[in-house]
Amino acid sequence: LTPDDNPPPATEAPANSAAAAAEPAAGDAATETEADTAGTEAAPAAEPEPVGAVAQVSSIAAFDPEGNFEENGDLAEAALADADPSTSWRTECYSNQFMGAKRGVGLVVSFDRPLEQGITFEIPSAPYQVQFFEWDGDTAPMTVDGWGEPIGRSFGPEPDTVTVDSSDLGARHLLLLLNELGPDDGCSADNPFRGTIDEITVLG
Repeated sequence: LTPDDNPPPATEAPANSAAAAAEPAAGDAATETEADTAGTEAAPAAEPEPVGAVAQVSSIAAFDPEGNFEENGDLAEAALADADPSTSWRTECYSNQFMGAKRGVGLVVSFDRPLEQGITFEIPSAPYQVQFFEWDGDTAPMTVDGWGEPIGRSFGPEPDTVTVDSSDLGARHLLLLLNELGPDDGCSADNPFRGTIDEITVLG
């Protein structure tokens, strides 16, 4: 053969050179992943609400928006159930069983979670009239009108145990508003009427 008949030597790429060019080095990939995730911490998972948990009273306060805003507020906690009839919340003494120009006075009962059961309470003095209001917001209204329409009402000529059914409401606050007070021997002859609420109990 003449030199012109010899084919030129083949030039071959090193084995796996194409794959090496197409893919980044393993060390580079690890470095990028670490950089992307550096300083990122997983947020703690929220604890689920206990199934069937019964709401508990978180606070209780006197309600007297058309008076002095106090109405024996220091006795409000005494309205909670303790099986002691000597501890209760009571109103001031009034000359009229309907409290004159006031539409009512009472207690705001607040709960640690939406109320799905209902409550009971006792009214030791009679005759009586009481309305119930509910509120599902974080803060209870400060006026009677702010509560909207009552969800129920109870009245009677004798002392009684009253039940407020809140099973379908999911209320965070309940207002127990006394509209009529009974006579009380602990009051004076000039102001003989006083209302009492006692033994507030969450049903469950």
